Amino acid sequence: MILGERGQETTHHRALPYGEVPAFIKALRERRGDGASRLAFEWLVLTASRSAETRRARVNEVDVKSAVWTIPAERTKVRRQHEVPLSARCLEIFAECRELWQIRLGCFRAIKVANHTCRKTRSREPST
Repeated sequence: MILGERGQETTHHRALPYGEVPAFIKALRERRGDGASRLAFEWLVLTASRSAETRRARVNEVDVKSAVWTIPAERTKVRRQHEVPLSARCLEIFAECRELWQIRLGCFRAIKVANHTCRKTRSREPST
């Protein structure tokens, strides 16, 4: 059987070597600028989530008592609900976002849209 030609080739970003992660997180925390993006990126690293899952995280998906973030099936790549255990730092990030931006719906709604991918993802979000 001959398979059809593949579509567009996927290019991946280089991974940060594991040993360099602590220094990177330290530098990220010390960085000035857009606090929402900085906090969202740290959340992404700590939860090993996909960028769209992080950007579209909802307050009602985070159970602070159980320290679990439940990503609904419709927002995951494999279309299955996914439960992510949250570290103490993730809970701090969640609380900081809610306090800084008085967020009631989306955890990282204050992120400035910087590229087409983000705009496309944001345009599919329900309005608040």
